[in-house]
Amino acid sequence: MSGSQDLLRSGEGRFWRGNLHCHSDRSDGIRAPGEVVAAYRDAGYDFIALSDHFEERYGWRITDTCNLRTDDFTTIVAAELSSGPWSERTTYWVAAVGLPVDFAAPPADDPAEAIGRAQDAGAFVVLLHPGLNNLAVEAVDRLPAFEAVDAVEIYNHNTFHSQPDRADGAYMVDGLLERGRQIAITAGDDAHFEYPGDRFGGWVEVWAESLEPATLLASLKSGSYYSTQGPEIRSLDRDGEQVHVATSPVHTIALGGGGGRWLDATTVLEKNGGLVSEATFDLSAFRGSYCRVTVVDADRRRAWSNPIWPLSATGARRRE
Repeated sequence: MSGSQDLLRSGEGRFWRGNLHCHSDRSDGIRAPGEVVAAYRDAGYDFIALSDHFEERYGWRITDTCNLRTDDFTTIVAAELSSGPWSERTTYWVAAVGLPVDFAAPPADDPAEAIGRAQDAGAFVVLLHPGLNNLAVEAVDRLPAFEAVDAVEIYNHNTFHSQPDRADGAYMVDGLLERGRQIAITAGDDAHFEYPGDRFGGWVEVWAESLEPATLLASLKSGSYYSTQGPEIRSLDRDGEQVHVATSPVHTIALGGGGGRWLDATTVLEKNGGLVSEATFDLSAFRGSYCRVTVVDADRRRAWSNPIWPLSATGARRRE
């Protein structure tokens, strides 16, 4: 492979800030949909996917946010789907981003059917807060409809403030990647507007030509974005078996994978307490597997790239 390849951008465009996981009073949130949209717009976001729970107790209703779109802020219709009753140990939840507003309820005895059908309908399906119920990686092979999952929420901001040790989904990200599942990564708020700290703490920066919902959704599906709590990943350029990373000034830029390749994990930082903003890494140690970039700023906030597959023709996320 020769020539530099941009792993963050596809075509012309710019980065748009968005949150893929939040709730309104149409399910278990506190504020009306219009208030949620206004709060995110006022906080500098460009779009949200308002993912109210799609369940019988809420009337099997998709929150239609299309009428809340403006020239400078948009919404992607979404919902949070569960694979089973909340009391079951291996129930899991997904945000289905990009649903039709007339999405039908699942059969009474098969709630996970909606997850598979969401993917068939063109949604980007994100596994949410796997640490909340400590969902085991080993369980995924027997979970209904789990093959529909496109991405894993590596950080859940609301959970960080309510149950901090359960907010991190990195164990599931790397567990699935080690098993050969070529999934993407997201970060989200899970905001319910119950207290001030449950919002504006984890988001995606999506590269797209415009704010059209279909264009944003296509970029999410192609992996043309990164996830962050604040630090910027300004470029991620691959040239053969090297990748060059440029960031906002941060404490650490790290490349790592799992399994036996942990010895080859690479970290760039200024040990005297200064900041760094670029790094070049050799991908050859991860040949036949995956690696991913994590950035940590001076306030310990993180940003995450999507996985890089060194033997992939594109270096970007691929579907199985």
